Amino acid sequence: MLGMMLLVPIVLISSHLGLAEWFARLVVTKGRPRRFPLFRSKVVALIDEIKRLNWLVVDLDRGQRNAEAVKSDIEMCEQRMEALLGEIRRTAGRSAKPAHEGAEPPAEGAPPGLAT
Repeated sequence: MLGMMLLVPIVLISSHLGLAEWFARLVVTKGRPRRFPLFRSKVVALIDEIKRLNWLVVDLDRGQRNAEAVKSDIEMCEQRMEALLGEIRRTAGRSAKPAHEGAEPPAEGAPPGLAT
């Protein structure tokens, strides 16, 4: 309750000092948009599966869980990793935006891939 009562004066003081605007800009500021977001998400998912596989093997070595259940989880994890590798192959090099978006169409008789 006391924290909420102290929050109001802090917000009022910070708004006069320009801190509110500075924090707002800090939060809103983004880097450039990612060019291959789908590819990146698949790679991140693969890394997560690798981490999970590592911890499953650690559990198996320590004997903290049923060995058969852990081995089954390891097999499923390996299958997910293989599926993710297939998805990574399909999404590699594919941009979020089509290559022709925002570009002029090629001139009549121009070689393919060249815009004028």
